[in-house]
Amino acid sequence: MTLSPQDRLLVQRFVDGELPESQRAAVRARLDAEPALAALADEVRDLREVFAAERRAPAPLASPGLATRVLAAIAQEPAPQVVAALEGRVVAFARAAILAAALILGVATLIFTGLLPGPDVGRLEASPDTIQRTIEELDARIKADAARRTGDAEPRVVPR
Repeated sequence: MTLSPQDRLLVQRFVDGELPESQRAAVRARLDAEPALAALADEVRDLREVFAAERRAPAPLASPGLATRVLAAIAQEPAPQVVAALEGRVVAFARAAILAAALILGVATLIFTGLLPGPDVGRLEASPDTIQRTIEELDARIKADAARRTGDAEPRVVPR
């Protein structure tokens, strides 16, 4: 039989003595009738005993000389030099990051205010005939370049 979370909580509260007497009698009756519930109650009691024994046990003591060994190991570490070197690097990086951010902010401000022209994205300033002529010139140059590499006679590029 699988026990519900509510049954588990009920048994826990029963074993811990947290239930009112009116409910304790009903839980005792269920423990007598349901072996799975009784087994859970035994398990909870066993766990309580383990934890109680652990609380009664004396605290473990550190081995003799532990404090001396730890302090000696700390004294051998070059921590102050390492920290100083890292601080210098962190400060240099922070300055560089602040300078870069200020530069980006300044350029963006100049572009936004119109003092520095920004890119003209999406604006076509040539006529379709000019674009076609430029494409043809580029094609002729590419063909001439290919012919020169293969050793063929070089075709002449004639601009319009």
